[in-house]
Amino acid sequence: MADDELYAALENVERTGDISGSHDPRSAVMRSRVEREHLATRDDESGRYVLTTTGRQRLMGRHAQRPRPRDVVTPFRRPVRSGS
Repeated sequence: MADDELYAALENVERTGDISGSHDPRSAVMRSRVEREHLATRDDESGRYVLTTTGRQRLMGRHAQRPRPRDVVTPFRRPVRSGS
């Protein structure tokens, strides 16, 4: 599934609270993908979808068009014990 469709679905969640306005099979697949990737979750009280932090970051990253910072791994070193 194209990323453009994914971003359109996230924008639709932001605006309307639903993944897609239609109930065709493609929308069901998109709902499944959005939930599987933890980009949005269903709020039982309001009956709407809401973006998760991950979904909001993905959507905002799309708009900013900036490169993502690389993860930095800090090596762990055990302290050196001097003779006991």
